[in-house]
Amino acid sequence: MAWDTGSFASTAAGSLIAVLDAQLPLNAHWEIYDAAAGTNAKVYHQENAGENSEFYVKVDDNYTGYAILELWEGWDAGAHAGIGANIKVSSSTYTFRIWRPAGGWMISVLDNRFILINGNYSGYYVGQTRRYNTSLNMPIIISESTGTSKYNPLGFWLNGANSAWMALWDEVGNQRALISLGSQYSNYLFIKGIDGVLRPVGETSVVNSNTSLVIGTLEGVFDMGNALVYPANGDTVTIDGVDWLVVGGSHTTKFFVAVKEY
Repeated sequence: MAWDTGSFASTAAGSLIAVLDAQLPLNAHWEIYDAAAGTNAKVYHQENAGENSEFYVKVDDNYTGYAILELWEGWDAGAHAGIGANIKVSSSTYTFRIWRPAGGWMISVLDNRFILINGNYSGYYVGQTRRYNTSLNMPIIISESTGTSKYNPLGFWLNGANSAWMALWDEVGNQRALISLGSQYSNYLFIKGIDGVLRPVGETSVVNSNTSLVIGTLEGVFDMGNALVYPANGDTVTIDGVDWLVVGGSHTTKFFVAVKEY
């Protein structure tokens, strides 16, 4: 689907779940699962049996300026409690945060993931990669965290205060910090998937940081590095009739990606 757009009227609590309530259920594989998970908090369920994808996302939107995400294996909507494996923090105690400054937003929802771009041109990814082994259910979160530097997390991997990349499960069933191997890591001209096949880098690849095996790529996200002069933040580049949005964050040092408009 194409980008859907709108604007956060303010940084007030509840602004993000209002967007997700309106946008996620438009796709048949997403639903609002628990509308009473807390004050300004809801749980969204994604399921796509044909592609072995299922997970639950809790969005705690009861903060000024940001919301906190959690990823769960299961959820009890009656008890308003998570079930099974979960990721609530990355790299010690850093929470997964979507910052929502007043101003424009863009969202793209596909069957197995959504991407949100905020007014700071920071990009967030929740759901499956383009997996090399679809028999494995490996949803991930890519977000900002507790820091205030406002890097674009889709292009900047640190897994600390300013960015967070984490898988609910990796290829052997462990929760795992992840790393991107794109143009930031120019020595990696080829990537080896968990299926053992060597491939050239195209879409931004997502790697199990302990084994350097690529679990998949970020669907529709192309890493452009941090030395881009033109195009710039918010520009649209059209290639073969398809629009790509350039996103680099609002920090002085930019980490650019191009995100495909489906």
